Amino acid sequence: MRGFLLLCLLALGHAKPYQPINVLDFMRDHEIMMQDADDDDDDDDNALTDCPFGCQCSLRVVQCSDLGLLSVPENIPADTLMIDLQNNDITEVKEDDFKGINKIYNPSEPVSTSDRTHLNQCLPHTEPI
Repeated sequence: MRGFLLLCLLALGHAKPYQPINVLDFMRDHEIMMQDADDDDDDDDNALTDCPFGCQCSLRVVQCSDLGLLSVPENIPADTLMIDLQNNDITEVKEDDFKGINKIYNPSEPVSTSDRTHLNQCLPHTEPI
């Protein structure tokens, strides 16, 4: 019994600690805020109606962390450059989950590493952080 408990503690000791992302630092580092500089129209490019339910959207960033999501949210705005899916229960990324999005930064691993190949197929232009 003691041996089993020691093995469990050893396995848990190798888990990665939660590291929150400072979205403003990320946006500044990757110059996401400056990408709207040439936008001369008065349209609100990230209207709240375009944001997936429960998520927060601002300046081409969709933040859906800590929502207990089981799948990638629908209706992600096409101009999204970063999506935060940390600390959800997403186990699978479907082929059409990121349809219409050309380039996206992936600061978190929303699925297990065994699904990484499938994730790379769904997001061929992903840039890990």
